[in-house]
Amino acid sequence: MKTIKGADYPELSCNAYWLDGLAIDCGPLTHFPHEPELILLTHGHYDHCGGVRSRALLHEADWDVKWLNEQFRNFERPSQIGRLRKKNFEWVDWFLKVIETPGHTPGSVCFFDEEKRVLFSGDTLFADGFGRTDLNGGNPEKMAESLELVESLNWKTLYPGHGPAMHR
Repeated sequence: MKTIKGADYPELSCNAYWLDGLAIDCGPLTHFPHEPELILLTHGHYDHCGGVRSRALLHEADWDVKWLNEQFRNFERPSQIGRLRKKNFEWVDWFLKVIETPGHTPGSVCFFDEEKRVLFSGDTLFADGFGRTDLNGGNPEKMAESLELVESLNWKTLYPGHGPAMHR
């Protein structure tokens, strides 16, 4: 697994993760080792899906990315993005469960490998806080529920959408 750090422009970047051809998130400035076979998106904000150029999947509650991104930029959903319908993804030696974590956006999700005890949290949880709930689609009550759910998971390493990884 390789972490691809976001650029120094918060509106244009997020952490992305490379799992041998599978990517998690793709900001507009993300540069992968080569074109991903599949991108799993943690939510529909521009800084996490604005660089999609190949097949990607997004929770359908975030399907209208234009509405979610009105306060940032007029952004249409790339045609390569399909609906995230599966609850599990097997990729090489990764088995990722889709954990629905609304609050930052209605369709925010985390991806959890129970065996490796690794959680890719998008903007649900950071090493030093959690995602904003004051943006379009944000919901403080749902975020509180999602944070309780994430806390109950048996993760050891957290790879967030922004900032450093965290170990517990």
